[in-house]
Amino acid sequence: MTRSPFFAAVISLLLATLAVAEIKSITISDDFRPLILLQTFGFTQTGHVTISVSSSSSQDSSRTGFYLVEQESVLQVDIELQQNSSFCVLDSHYVHHFDQSYQVTSPGLYSLFFANCGPGAKVSMKFQTEMYNLDPNGLKYYLPAGSTQLPGLFLVFSLCYLTFLGLWVYLCYNKKQRIHILIAALLLTKGLSLICAAEVKQYVKTTGIPHGWNIPFYVFQFLGNVLLFMVIVLVGTGWSILKPKLQEKEKKLLMLVIPFEVISTIASVVIGETGPYVQNWSLWTEIFLFAEVSCWVAMRLVIVCWMCIL
Repeated sequence: MTRSPFFAAVISLLLATLAVAEIKSITISDDFRPLILLQTFGFTQTGHVTISVSSSSSQDSSRTGFYLVEQESVLQVDIELQQNSSFCVLDSHYVHHFDQSYQVTSPGLYSLFFANCGPGAKVSMKFQTEMYNLDPNGLKYYLPAGSTQLPGLFLVFSLCYLTFLGLWVYLCYNKKQRIHILIAALLLTKGLSLICAAEVKQYVKTTGIPHGWNIPFYVFQFLGNVLLFMVIVLVGTGWSILKPKLQEKEKKLLMLVIPFEVISTIASVVIGETGPYVQNWSLWTEIFLFAEVSCWVAMRLVIVCWMCIL
């Protein structure tokens, strides 16, 4: 069953913060989906979309094409498709159908789709999408509208984490409890992950691609999440404060949380490095959400049980 464009756009919005590039090289092989969500982007009145097709093959190229639709109109397009199964979305008056480039003059959040109106027709394509806004000086900004301040914001928060790290080390210098070392490691990894995130967003803002900074970002993000869950569980169960050793059920919980975080990190890498145009992309988003929710639920259950025992 084909997912609706509205559902795909909602999933894309929920996980937009995981995207690490706004210039994407996309390959579609023998794809028969009638609608493929390629990208979601926030445009100003100086927004541009450019598509460079390097190779293309389809049974009926006259019934295929790219179109841009405002997020507010995605549901209306979906209703049109549901009312008439033979309706081609390229004929909708809610969409902006274009060939190679399109200039956005009305600011807002837009979704870029590829439509294949040929029944059962398979399409194979290689192309590159480029979405950006222009600043007052005419320079390209590849971050969506409202996100251009993220590099500086991430840098400020990273400095806050590193400041807290220095203060924590100073206050706990004479403390020998292992929980203090874990908290220091947590502050360090969080600070480093935000520095990497700032570099990713800065490079994406000016060039459209992260230039390799996404790799250490994922590494520090994984380490930071694992340490966060460990610290919350250990402090919540009184480890090193009320009792020197962990019980078996607490050890099992920690061994359960780590695999879930590994799964969550792998899913976030797939989501961030590809896009909704991948056929199993929605499955990866569901895996990511399931792993994250499972970690938090397991952590809360242990803490609540320990509080009940106290």
